[in-house]
Amino acid sequence: MRSQEASFLAFGKDLFTYGILEGIARMISFLLLPIFTRVFATDQFGALDIIVTMTSLLSTLASMSLPSAINRYYNSYGSEKRPVLHTTLLLAVTLVSVLLFGTGWLLSDYLAVLLIGTRDFSGFIVLGFLAASFTAISWVPQALLRMDRQIVRYNILNILYALLYAGSALLFVFQFSLGLAGVFWGAVLASFIQVLLSLYWTRNNIAPRISAAYLVRSLRYSLPLVPSVMVNWVNKQSDRLVLLFFIGLSAVGIFAAATRIATVIELFLTIFRRSWTPYSMRLLETESETRDQFYAQSLLYFLAGFFVLALFFSSIAPEFFALIVSGEFAIGIVIVPWVMGGLILHFAGHIASMGILIDEKTHLIPIASWTGAILNVVLAIILIRTFGLPGAAVGQFLASLIKGILLLMFSHRSSSIRFNTSKLFVILSIYSLASGTLLTIFSMDISPVLSFLFRISVPLISSGLLGYLVLDAKAIAALRALSARYLRRTS
Repeated sequence: MRSQEASFLAFGKDLFTYGILEGIARMISFLLLPIFTRVFATDQFGALDIIVTMTSLLSTLASMSLPSAINRYYNSYGSEKRPVLHTTLLLAVTLVSVLLFGTGWLLSDYLAVLLIGTRDFSGFIVLGFLAASFTAISWVPQALLRMDRQIVRYNILNILYALLYAGSALLFVFQFSLGLAGVFWGAVLASFIQVLLSLYWTRNNIAPRISAAYLVRSLRYSLPLVPSVMVNWVNKQSDRLVLLFFIGLSAVGIFAAATRIATVIELFLTIFRRSWTPYSMRLLETESETRDQFYAQSLLYFLAGFFVLALFFSSIAPEFFALIVSGEFAIGIVIVPWVMGGLILHFAGHIASMGILIDEKTHLIPIASWTGAILNVVLAIILIRTFGLPGAAVGQFLASLIKGILLLMFSHRSSSIRFNTSKLFVILSIYSLASGTLLTIFSMDISPVLSFLFRISVPLISSGLLGYLVLDAKAIAALRALSARYLRRTS
């Protein structure tokens, strides 16, 4: 019990530190949404989102998932070998980024016509590719900072990026009247500064030589993950392309704005993942029974906790939408619970796949991911044609669920971790029923006060049910002990 309490306490410390700084960075970027949704029409916002969606694929491809190799092998290399590993992977990602940027530049006219219907947007696509290239390069030193537990510097990078992006984008849009181009120039400037600062802070881990052997070993680990990372992009972005094909740019703009509001919860999910990655990797070297129990319990707590948080956010979505967006953008409220649920299930895969990582059978992750992606596209085509915007969100939720189920199956076969599948099923059922109830209340013609009371009762009842399900007497005692110890250490 003590070792498990210590595990949760150390993990909680990282979670708290990441939370404060990550929250600042996300809030700065989020404040741009009410401005952009009032400056740009739904079709313009849709065009912006489509270009960002497509150019962000370059970052995914250029990185080759090599930052994950730093996460995996950081503890295996000593202080003398680690700079060589970092330099080797940094150079590899830089070369691939330059190659893909050049290709995107040459194809920019074709892509503009294909996606938007006019060449007038080709310059925006080039700028998007440039910003995405800088982003991919910065991921390598950022991974090293995270594994070095330089949490403050890591988050300062993200805060600085958010400040530079927001400030320069607003300057270019309003002061220089650049319109949509100003948004992309802001992204280029911010990502370039982020690269420079991340390299400066990791300069002691830049070596005068590289190692082909280190690169080969890293690629053997990371390349099987690339399809999985790409498919995550498909899962999150394919709905926009289907909406573009069947409904048009305005629908994409409404969906994008609603998704960004719904992804407020992604702030907390990202905090969790950035704390989880280095900590879960360190646990791979510990005694198996304690490690496996920690992973299994973490998944239950993760899903129950974040589903409750998502239901609370969803219950106040009408008030939130009224504050953040206006006009046609408010239609997107109907997708909020399903988008949040899909994000939670997606991030839960980082825990569900731990059994696969223990046995280093990373080739199994793309199988689960591609199955979910194919299902997502098929469901999007069927459900969007039938239900419009809600169909896109429901398809995303179901696809993430199927992917998670497959990851659990593979983890069970690859390791001794035993997740409590019966409790997981109950947790998912409670969230699905609660989400449907909230959407029903959204559509009811009742007074705002009565509507609010009905809506807020849904997460309150759900939290009681989920707490009763996952928190037994031992867990409650452990949480009390952890809280007391944490308060003593921080006082």
